[in-house]
Amino acid sequence: MQETYFKYRWIIWGTMCSAFLIVFIQRYSIAVIATDLAGELNLTGVQLSNLSSMYFYAYAFMQIPVGIMADKYGPRKITTVGMSIATLATFLFSFSNSVYVIFFSRFLMGASFATIFVSILKIISVWFPPNRFSTLTGWTSLVGNVGGMLASAPLALLVTLVGWRVSLTSIGVFSFLLVFMLWFIVRDYPEDSNQELVIPKGNSDNKISHGLKLIITNPQMWVNFLIVFSVMGTIASFSGLWGIPYLMHVYQISRSSAANYILIFTFGVTMGSLFMGPIERIFSSRKRIIQVIVGIFTMLWAILILIFRCMPVSWLVPLIFFVMGFTGILIMLLFVNVKEMSPLQYSGLATGFINFAPFIGAAILNTMVGFILDLNWDGLLVGGARIYNVADYQKGFLIYLCFSSLAFILSLIFLRERKAKD
Repeated sequence: MQETYFKYRWIIWGTMCSAFLIVFIQRYSIAVIATDLAGELNLTGVQLSNLSSMYFYAYAFMQIPVGIMADKYGPRKITTVGMSIATLATFLFSFSNSVYVIFFSRFLMGASFATIFVSILKIISVWFPPNRFSTLTGWTSLVGNVGGMLASAPLALLVTLVGWRVSLTSIGVFSFLLVFMLWFIVRDYPEDSNQELVIPKGNSDNKISHGLKLIITNPQMWVNFLIVFSVMGTIASFSGLWGIPYLMHVYQISRSSAANYILIFTFGVTMGSLFMGPIERIFSSRKRIIQVIVGIFTMLWAILILIFRCMPVSWLVPLIFFVMGFTGILIMLLFVNVKEMSPLQYSGLATGFINFAPFIGAAILNTMVGFILDLNWDGLLVGGARIYNVADYQKGFLIYLCFSSLAFILSLIFLRERKAKD
C-alpha cells in the first residue's frame, strides 16, 4: 500500500508539472514571435508590451481567486477547467488576424493558466511531507523553466520553419491532450485514491475571509511580496519579452542567435531551481541566502547597464545571463517562507497571494520599459517593427536596476525568516 501511494503521488505531481511546462512555453513565446507580431500587426513598443502584459495581468489577478478555489474545490477541477480554456484561447490566438482578438486571447491564456502553479503547490502541501516542500517547489520551477528553454531557441527554430501560427497551434494540440490527463490522473487528496493522508486536511469550516485577513494584515507577507515582485518580475519581463529584441537590435544578430542567449539565461534559472533545496539545507539562514542572491542579481544589472552600457563584449553576455538566471530564481525560497507563515488550510490562498507578485511585476515592468523605449525611439522601422538603439535599452533597463535595488534594500532591512510556529 505504501509503495503504491509513493508512486501515485509522483504520477500526480508529474502530470501537473507537464501542464506547468506548457504554461512557461506560452508565457515566453511572445519574445520569440515579437518581431513577427509587431510587423504583421504594426505594434508599437508599448502595444507589444501591453500584449505581453495581458498574460501577466490576468495571471496575476487570478492568483488569489485561484488560491481560494484550490482550497475550496481542489486542484483537479480547477486545473482541468483552466487548461481547457487555455487550449481554446491558444487556438483563437493562432487563427486570428484581429489585434483585439489576439489581445483578448492572450488575456484569457493568462487567466486560465493561473490555475496550474498554485494547484501544484497545494498538491505538494497535501501529498508530501513538509520537509519536501522547498525541494519540490524547486523541481517544479525546474520543469517550468525547461518549458522556458523550449520557448527560446527550439521555438525560434520551429517558427522559422513553419511560422508562428502553426507553432502555437501545435502547442494548443498538446494542451488539449493534457486536459484529459489532468481529469483522469490528478486527485486532490490521498483518500480520493484510497490512500492514507500524509498531512491532514485543513478545517473546511475556516472562512476564506479570515484566511485572507491573516495574510494581508501580516507586514512580512508584503515584504516577501515586494521582493518577489521586483526580482521575478524583472526575470519574467526581460526573458519573456525584451531580452530577444534587445540582443537582435544591439548586437545585430538573428532571432535564433538571440534566442540562444536567452536560452542560457533560462538555463541559469533552471539550474537555480534544481539546487534550491540543497542550497537551503547547506545554509542555516534562508534570509541570508535571499540577501546574498538579491545582492548579486542587483550588482549584475548595475554592471550591465552602468559599466558596460548595455553592450558588454559578446563572450561575457552568456556568463552574465546565466548568473542572473541562477541567482534570480532562488528568490522562490520566499514561497517557502510564506507557506510557513500560513496555516495549512490556507496554503492555496497564501501561495496565490505571493504568486500574484511576479506576474503583476512583469506586467508593470514590461509597460514601463516599453514606454521608455518608445519615448526615446528615433523613428527607425524594419519590416514594420520598431528598432531601438543601445542608448534606448540602457535607459529602459534602468527600470530593472531600480526594482532590483529596492528588493535588495528590503531584504537587508525588513525581511524576517519566520516559521509557522512563530
